[in-house]
Amino acid sequence: MLLGMSFWPQDFYIFGIGLITIFVFIFLFTAVFGRLFCGWICPQTVFMEMVYRKIEYLIEGSAQKQRALNKQPWTPEKIFKKD
Repeated sequence: MLLGMSFWPQDFYIFGIGLITIFVFIFLFTAVFGRLFCGWICPQTVFMEMVYRKIEYLIEGSAQKQRALNKQPWTPEKIFKKD
């Protein structure tokens, strides 16, 4: 008995269809809403993009300046900016 209903061995296909339905739902739910959460409302993403990247831009400059800084030898200026 499950939820007040009796299931017999010949009703096993209902169990199989139910499991497949649950797995497909979980897959589709995480594919759609996981991207939404991780891309837009995850606290780590929000903190990284709204706080950390702006501070990094102020200290190290634009992407081109950051690449040039990474290629430079270690100088006191680079140590100050990277540490």
